[in-house]
Amino acid sequence: MAHAGISKAAHPEGQTGLFVTGVLFCPRRKPPDPGRRQAFMRGWDAAVAGTLYGSVHAMKTHANMGNLFGWINGDKPEVFREATWRGMWGGLGL
Repeated sequence: MAHAGISKAAHPEGQTGLFVTGVLFCPRRKPPDPGRRQAFMRGWDAAVAGTLYGSVHAMKTHANMGNLFGWINGDKPEVFREATWRGMWGGLGL
């Protein structure tokens, strides 16, 4: 499902990821863990507070991904954020 510049896509190497405003995000090293989830949520919180990270186009990190989702969606309940986090990885079988 595409929304506000976000869509699932296949990486040229066959990996599944998400395109957010033209940038492909896909896990290349390790499956998500609590630390990466925390970074995603911190990035979202920063966006809600008005900070769009300058590195979102240069580095594909969990914090940057959260920052973009937060910038697009704004302040949402924890259950929405958690569903977004889990939904990112659902198509990857993680």
